[in-house]
Amino acid sequence: MAYSHIAHDCLVGNHCIFSNNSTLAGHITIGNHVVLAGLTAIQQFCSIGDFAFISGGSLVRKDIPPYTKVARDPLIFVGVNSIGMERNGVGKEQIRLVQEVYRTLFKSKHNISQALRFIADARALVPRSPVSHLLADRLVPWWPDGRDPGVVVDVCCGGGSLGLVAAGAFPDATVILSDLDLQALSLAAENIALHGRSDKVCALRADLLSAIRSGSADIVLANPPYVSRAEMAELPPEYCVEPRIALEADAEGTELAVSLLREAVRVLAPDGLMLLEVGETWMALEERLPKVPFFWLELPQGGSGVAAITAQELRDWDAAGIL
Repeated sequence: MAYSHIAHDCLVGNHCIFSNNSTLAGHITIGNHVVLAGLTAIQQFCSIGDFAFISGGSLVRKDIPPYTKVARDPLIFVGVNSIGMERNGVGKEQIRLVQEVYRTLFKSKHNISQALRFIADARALVPRSPVSHLLADRLVPWWPDGRDPGVVVDVCCGGGSLGLVAAGAFPDATVILSDLDLQALSLAAENIALHGRSDKVCALRADLLSAIRSGSADIVLANPPYVSRAEMAELPPEYCVEPRIALEADAEGTELAVSLLREAVRVLAPDGLMLLEVGETWMALEERLPKVPFFWLELPQGGSGVAAITAQELRDWDAAGIL
């Protein structure tokens, strides 16, 4: 349409409509069947999913998921582009499923682990890890965007929620859900079946990373027990119904975390990545390993004590004798 502008290094899909005075800055990716109404503007480096509809006068400063309708400045989600999908031959059942997913993700106020359906009972901790949000974004920028890992290991997996979120984020990866507790593994196996992922996800009984072949894991997700004995007595009442074995660790809560760091040196592939979650025990871990320069991530959705560690960093720390 008239007076639309597409800047440098943009990728635009097929069957898109750009109405009058719609403007794209540089390095923007536009999917297929996208509609930009009049006077819309999109800032640099944003990605717009297939079938997205952006209402007139909107200013887009963030990525827009597929199939959604957005409007205004600041931008808000206003629904699913069901008319656009229907006009382009998407079936009624597929549209209904998209609407159900939209309600779950954007209306329920759940986090990623809560939005995905998992069986949760007394055999393992309730899914609540902030790492799920990082996985939903494919661990960018710590993992190369557009590249799927070959093998992901979710160690101390409990009911397997993190590993199954990873399986959704990296569909070509093989995911191993590892735990020593048979009760937790039985729950993880049920969640694998619930998600229909037995082709790519398996449950393995092992003591930490002992059963994983050297150099075989591209990503290790480690959320071990990290609550000290003293802290166990001060936990909120809801934790009392969760298995103690999934919460408590020796040495002020750091024992299993330190063991996993040392074992990951062997297990990770040369360009691998470890996500280690220790919650409020991060200060105790720094005291236990005072020379290790941990990089603790800022978590917009809340939470603390999550470190992103490359395989090279682990090898360097091990060679320096500071692990």
